[in-house]
Amino acid sequence: MSLYSYPVGATLGGHVLTERTVQPARAVTIGDVQHGPEIFLYWTLPELNAIGILAWEEDSVPQDYAPGEPVDVEEGGTIRRTYPDAKPDPVAIAAQARAEIMSELAALDVYVPRSVEEIYAANPQCGLSDINQGRVARKIELRTQLQALAE
Repeated sequence: MSLYSYPVGATLGGHVLTERTVQPARAVTIGDVQHGPEIFLYWTLPELNAIGILAWEEDSVPQDYAPGEPVDVEEGGTIRRTYPDAKPDPVAIAAQARAEIMSELAALDVYVPRSVEEIYAANPQCGLSDINQGRVARKIELRTQLQALAE
């Protein structure tokens, strides 16, 4: 969906704008002239700019990032919102890591239930196959990682 920045004083849905506002394409009154939403289909960007309407674009922020303060830059009849201070969000990254660890632990639980793991921890000579010993070792490693994330 395309978004546009409407000028101060324009009327959208019966409301006069007191500040520049970003909305989808819609009917707008500027001055005494009513414009239907079709102007966004048929008019060029310079024609829209001439009545004070600017195209509006926003850069995306990666999923595990905190956006920081946005910066709006007007250039060539378009306002582009960027997030130059976007930084990795440690909470989101930790949550994603926790989810991946929990998923792998759940899959390993099918082969080595917690009760078997406890028996093996108490008596490593109990006769688990090499494959299951590896699975138990991986579960211990994952639980260590999970504990480190909690700290």
